[in-house]
Amino acid sequence: MSDKPVQYLLYTHPHVESTGGASAFPESALVIASSQTHEALVDASSDLAGETRRRLRAADDWSAPPRVPAEVVIGSTLRLVDGKHTVELLPLQGGHYPGHVVVRIEAEGFYYVGSLISTDRNPFADVVHSDLRSWVNALNALSVLRPETIVPLRGEPVEADRIRRFRDSLVWVVGQVENAFIEGVATDEILAFAMDSPKLAEYFDLEADPSFVDTLFRSAFEQALDERRKREVP
Repeated sequence: MSDKPVQYLLYTHPHVESTGGASAFPESALVIASSQTHEALVDASSDLAGETRRRLRAADDWSAPPRVPAEVVIGSTLRLVDGKHTVELLPLQGGHYPGHVVVRIEAEGFYYVGSLISTDRNPFADVVHSDLRSWVNALNALSVLRPETIVPLRGEPVEADRIRRFRDSLVWVVGQVENAFIEGVATDEILAFAMDSPKLAEYFDLEADPSFVDTLFRSAFEQALDERRKREVP
């Protein structure tokens, strides 16, 4: 850790796990976020603490910290040069949350990926905003870049093979839901059908509390249902 003052504070996405501690930083720190994150933060009606509440034992006794709005809002790649390194901020179109920002120091092969990858727990999907297909595409793109160091928001740094394993778990969830539709399973039984597989325990920690696995299947289900409505598929 450096003893130098914090110059920049980046929100990877608007969930409380990314933005909740902002008020503890000096007011002089320049807060940066994607346009989607900025819009979510200034919308008082947006619920950004769903994941945090599920992890708390006494959620009723907890209240979300104050929101600190972004001062620099980006819609495309932003480069910050500190004299030694060029730091790139790369907003994504979709995935865990639209506009999720990845930090890259290309010369070092370093990537800070926020909540694109979870290493200490099962991934959480925001059913309203998460897009599992875009999430998979983002992980594919990251894998192609052959990063040397990958740092998630939570957990230990990971190697490239962990990206592929994580991606495969999301692909499997999407495939399970799609297969349920193809098999003609009743809509109100699709989630139970899709999750009823011995492979579930191969991809996810079923002893975790909360497991968040249901959020992944629910997100995949809602997305598949929406696509069928658009195509007028029964």
